[in-house]
Amino acid sequence: MLVKILKLMSILKTKHIIFDFDGTLVDSYHAVLLGVQTVLSELLDRPILLDELKQRYSPHLPELLQNFNLPLSDLELTRRLARRWSQLALEMEFDYVLFPGVVESISQLRSWGATIYLWTARDRASTLKILENFKLKNHFSDLRCGDDTATKPSPDGIVEMVGHVPKDDVIVVGDSHMDIQGAKNFGCRSIAALWCQGANRETVLQYAPDFLANTPFECLEIIRGAYV
Repeated sequence: MLVKILKLMSILKTKHIIFDFDGTLVDSYHAVLLGVQTVLSELLDRPILLDELKQRYSPHLPELLQNFNLPLSDLELTRRLARRWSQLALEMEFDYVLFPGVVESISQLRSWGATIYLWTARDRASTLKILENFKLKNHFSDLRCGDDTATKPSPDGIVEMVGHVPKDDVIVVGDSHMDIQGAKNFGCRSIAALWCQGANRETVLQYAPDFLANTPFECLEIIRGAYV
């Protein structure tokens, strides 16, 4: 077993792995929909039905506002939405679960010598709460959240974490087109995580990710062999 692990470490040429959070590590699709439904219903002063939300939903806030005919130029509105969502994410007991294989894959990557990062549009307070609940926080060398820096698809969060690292030694794993576009904006490769039921495969494919993975274990195999 030791010989096998040493061999795998020798071919793990991509050592800096950046994971998205919601829809990639944590199955939070229904929880996020419920939170957004509550926020929009309050904001628009009318009930937002789940079917309507699913048709218009986007994980990218500007697109979400546009889909509900809300002004993109209203920065105070955007801040108010973000604050209310953060409040709900901390107050409400959402039913979050980890995708099967996530813990095993991250643990394996670390055993091979990879450094793991987290890059999420979620606010820091609720991100840390979920990480601590799942005892995942210590797996990550660094993290950037939606209220830390410019939001995706800006590469600022990536730059702040691994800007000193050669770009061919970095790979981003995420379920949305914003993750893929953010990786391209930074100049590194990407893996589209397609194991979440909320992942919009067609939209993600339009942004030409370098690799597609249907499970965390497929993602692990891609990272292991991506640059061999």
